[in-house]
Amino acid sequence: MDATLVGEVIGAAITAAVGIGGWAITRPQRRREAERARLEEEARREHDRLIRDEILGHEAGPGYPAKPGLSARLAIVETRTEQLEPNHGQSLVDRVAEMQGALTNLSDQLVQHLDDDRQSFERIWRAIGVEEGRR
Repeated sequence: MDATLVGEVIGAAITAAVGIGGWAITRPQRRREAERARLEEEARREHDRLIRDEILGHEAGPGYPAKPGLSARLAIVETRTEQLEPNHGQSLVDRVAEMQGALTNLSDQLVQHLDDDRQSFERIWRAIGVEEGRR
């Protein structure tokens, strides 16, 4: 056999051995990278699903209640904030003001009633002769 041919065969064998050895050495790393990429993709899909559910809402399922979409929840917030603006008697603010006025009126009536009772008792005490210090 020719020395050149032997050298080429040995060179090819060494190259193949180095290639196979390198492939075998880096195989666990490639597996870890593939697993990491798979987990990252799975996490991204779950994140996208959660965002989609927040925006569109979802039906009830095993272990979790139904959730309205973002537009439905925004409509609820808008309805509630409308109740905080006066609108001539129909809003929560108007009703609280109305109740506050009624409560003030009742308080004034109670004070007047108690004052009338005090004056009545003073007249009775004077009429029956009870001294002011003994009342």
